Amino acid sequence: MTTMTVLAVLIVLAPLAGPAAALAGARARPSALALSVGAAISLGCSIALLTRVNGGKPLQGWDGFLYADSLSGFFLLTVSGVTLLAGLGSISYIGAQRDSGELTSFQVKLYFTFFGLFASLMLASLETGNLGLLFVLVEASTLASAALVGLEGRAASLEAAWKYVIISSLGVTIALAGTLFLFYSASALHPGSNLALTWPYLLAHAPALIPQSLRLAFLLAVVGYGTKVGLAPMHTWLPDAHAEAPSPASAMLSAALLNTGMYAIIRFLAIAHARLGDTYPRAVLLSFGFASIVIGALFMVRKGNFKRLFAYSSVEHMGIIAVALGFGGTLGLYGALLQVLNHALAKAVLFLTSGEVSLR
Repeated sequence: MTTMTVLAVLIVLAPLAGPAAALAGARARPSALALSVGAAISLGCSIALLTRVNGGKPLQGWDGFLYADSLSGFFLLTVSGVTLLAGLGSISYIGAQRDSGELTSFQVKLYFTFFGLFASLMLASLETGNLGLLFVLVEASTLASAALVGLEGRAASLEAAWKYVIISSLGVTIALAGTLFLFYSASALHPGSNLALTWPYLLAHAPALIPQSLRLAFLLAVVGYGTKVGLAPMHTWLPDAHAEAPSPASAMLSAALLNTGMYAIIRFLAIAHARLGDTYPRAVLLSFGFASIVIGALFMVRKGNFKRLFAYSSVEHMGIIAVALGFGGTLGLYGALLQVLNHALAKAVLFLTSGEVSLR
């Protein structure tokens, strides 16, 4: 394997150090430390990979299933950075909950197992060029993170977990329909192997795609992955899940999972722009973006629970990113990416701080 391929593999596998430690019988704080070390390795490899693909040749391999360019590198850097912050926050938060008896040893083991899987699946979804595999990995991350939402086993947390699973799974199913319509739009190309679902191939041959099915594919992708992002009106799972999950898990949901869904939308947006022009994608993104900004801002005014307030703040911020992408152009794209990074770091710190407040 090449150096870049090794880096890509390490990025995905390193966060599994936490689950390995927990399953080996380590207590809460050593497991959190192992998770943090793995996340730090993942962050370092993300930086190294980004420096290699930025302005250079993208990493491609495994018949299109492995793909990383500068956009992938940016999101890998963001998600691995948030994972490191959440891992460090877990040392004190989960350790304190275990010491107080709020979490049992079994719950602690479940937490670190699914936390590590959640992080690895998100990072893997950012390293694939196959849009079908992207759907599979995003759906798998939903199932892994649902266990974190319902970890504490209270009635409210279990209700939030079921709500999260049902709404998110419905959304990702809609995204699957969008992926299938995109596949159909490429039927005139007669590609070999799995190229019909490979993003670089579809982008390169976008002028030959069927426009009618591509319009529907893009709309379904925005609705489907927008459910994961928390765009209104598909955002209803987000406040409950963020409020009921342990604070480090809430940081991952808000600062990493939402960005992963936005990454998928950007991939579809590039193909839609290349074939349909600016007007249709702009109308779709601006509609959902402005709706999210208005709804997020209005609900923030009346929320007393600060974790729910942060959740509606995430809805608003995702709307701002969608609006920036809708306006398009170089400034729109860079503004959206700046907001992605800003929201990820700020919201991760806010949720981790809220955990420290709630412990006291």
